[in-house]
Amino acid sequence: MKFFLPMFFAILMVAPFGTASVQDKAPVDTAREDTAQPGAAKPEAPPIPETVARVGDQIITGDAFLRALHYRLTRLRMERGADYKPGPGFQRDTLMELIESAILRMLAQESGLTVDRAKVQEEFDRGREGFASDEDYTVYLENMGTDEGQLLEDIRARLLKEAYIEQETADITLTEAELRAQYEKVREQGAVYRRTKTLDFIHFFVRVRGTDIADWGAARERIESIRERIVAGESMEDLAREFSDDPRSAPRGGMYYEVRKEDAPEPLVDTLFSLPLGEVSEPIRSNTGWHLVKVVALHNPGIISFEQLEPMLRHGLINAKKSARIARLVAEARARIPVEIYAADGTPVPLPPPAEKEEPDATAEKDGS
Repeated sequence: MKFFLPMFFAILMVAPFGTASVQDKAPVDTAREDTAQPGAAKPEAPPIPETVARVGDQIITGDAFLRALHYRLTRLRMERGADYKPGPGFQRDTLMELIESAILRMLAQESGLTVDRAKVQEEFDRGREGFASDEDYTVYLENMGTDEGQLLEDIRARLLKEAYIEQETADITLTEAELRAQYEKVREQGAVYRRTKTLDFIHFFVRVRGTDIADWGAARERIESIRERIVAGESMEDLAREFSDDPRSAPRGGMYYEVRKEDAPEPLVDTLFSLPLGEVSEPIRSNTGWHLVKVVALHNPGIISFEQLEPMLRHGLINAKKSARIARLVAEARARIPVEIYAADGTPVPLPPPAEKEEPDATAEKDGS
């Protein structure tokens, strides 16, 4: 699973699959429901230790943990809306993602995988170009509490982890029987009847960092250049898969399926339901960036056929199989790789065994909200 960055490293350290939750003591207080009485003073959050966890010979520092919290919150707000607020366990789950990522990198190194320095620099340069000025880039580094060397290392680590995941899951396939069985499962649940008109569309998103006019202008220039490439004949799906800042749809080529008008994102709804089939929109501005859309199919009410639902079923089932295999590899590695987390006072806290992961719904990601 690959995300391009002029969202600029916002999800570099986040594992592409779900992780287990820490069930017992966490290294720091987790985000939780506010149960204090009105007017009562809220307890101070304990300080984050210099070393948050140790995975084999790798150390997860407090600074890395803070960056990961920011990156993960950025990702979730992109997926669920700018007003998303972390719930209970947010910090615990973020730490578990860091631990899982560290284990995957260790497995990658053990398998002999390496990352080409030129590839790291190429991804860095693409992200760097997304800033309107050197000053904006410097401010970003200061706000993140990091530097250019750390950003390059974060990219290298992410690419190494992605290469290992691709290596270990490349042979995963689906049979026609599996797809048909999943279709019957969702049909029995009543999920294949379309009650209103829907459409399928491709989405391309360029996120704007900052609020300056120059930042918006730089993002506008980028999305216009992408539109020119699409109009000239390049595949919008391929470009979305490689460059879009929408983390939900980029891995599947920007595709959203079976979107009802009432479910379409507010900035896009008017364009989506008036745009001629197959035509690429002009850039659409939202409060977070610029968008392009192209409607690729229109559907009338009625039964959704197996052929229409097959792309969603395939995407969901393949991801479920990949997730299960990676979870198994991580669990096996944890049996031999010592992992230790630390409470706020620096004392070790034994890591609980991984929780069972639920199999994702093969049709869960079909709307554009």
